[in-house]
Amino acid sequence: MEPQDDVQVFLERVGNGYRLLRFESLNGVLLPLLQSILGNSEREDDDSLLSLTISSDEISLIIDEERFGKYYAELKGSGAIVGTTGMYIVLRVETSVPGLSETGILSRVTKVFAEYDIPVFCLSTFLVNYIFIPSEDEGKLETLVLENTEFTLEPLR
Repeated sequence: MEPQDDVQVFLERVGNGYRLLRFESLNGVLLPLLQSILGNSEREDDDSLLSLTISSDEISLIIDEERFGKYYAELKGSGAIVGTTGMYIVLRVETSVPGLSETGILSRVTKVFAEYDIPVFCLSTFLVNYIFIPSEDEGKLETLVLENTEFTLEPLR
């Protein structure tokens, strides 16, 4: 199937920065994570993202900078963290036709980012796709915002 050219794509910045953590195990990590998850669900005006992925290859967590600062010392003390990344800017990908029928949307969007030499990684949930961009590429992202005609990107905060 070809990407749907008639589908409008909107990108919106989420939060103020994110980090990716990689864990050896969940020992000593579950309680702080649960506290963070429960704290996240209690704030109605919160637009942040928290994602825990457990696969046969790794255990990783995407966490906003505020929670990272709050829980990092405790998580680091558990000895379970085996790696962290620098800061990421996160963009929520929204379309005029939401759902699983949006064939090729991420391909269409990431192609534009590649043209501006902006590395990305993507996360898809049931309803939303997210694009993560290293914060050191924010200048390139601002140029893309000014020059791109492929999709609508809300002004960066």
